[in-house]
Amino acid sequence: MIFVPVSFTLLSSISMASASGNISLVRKYISKSIRYVLLLILPLTALLAATSQELLTFLYSETYASGASVLSLLLVSSVLLALVSALVSIVTAVGKPNFEMISGILFIVVLSVLSFFLIPSLGLIGAAIAFLITSFLAFAVAGVYVYKLFNTLIGLRSFLVISFCSGLTFVFASLWHYSGILLLVNYAVLCGLYFLLLYLFGEIQEEDIAFVKK
Repeated sequence: MIFVPVSFTLLSSISMASASGNISLVRKYISKSIRYVLLLILPLTALLAATSQELLTFLYSETYASGASVLSLLLVSSVLLALVSALVSIVTAVGKPNFEMISGILFIVVLSVLSFFLIPSLGLIGAAIAFLITSFLAFAVAGVYVYKLFNTLIGLRSFLVISFCSGLTFVFASLWHYSGILLLVNYAVLCGLYFLLLYLFGEIQEEDIAFVKK
């Protein structure tokens, strides 16, 4: 997953800050960790979800194009799971590893129950919906728990800017339809546009560039 190297570096910092009892620094690293995960994976998900049919046709054939709606749901679930992974890792980094095991068992149970009821009637789309609901519940529980521990998640401005720029990326991707190699060119152009928008809104700063270089 593309956010793992960035997230791993920050989570190591969270662990050290927690061990030294520097709560304000822990909060800063938590906010940064979640921000970087969102900054990287939200626009990518928006881009792929908007072009899911073209992507399936490009990777396989038009035979699989009907699975675009399922892919879109799974991509949204991937954003939630990426955030869950970061949040659970944060909890583990501050010395509470049991949360990951207990919450993991509970969410498997929830997914099994939802799948039992939804798959027989809705088929593959039912499985995707069950996974999406479970992912959302996992994110909600992990997010509330981290916020309860440290009273922080992500800065409101960063969340709004990243969401807005990702939303624009989704809109442009929905309007510009390409196939074949041009689809990859479109991805590159839209990714460049996304980071340009972040820079113009002041969301990407020298500190971020220096961090990535490390």
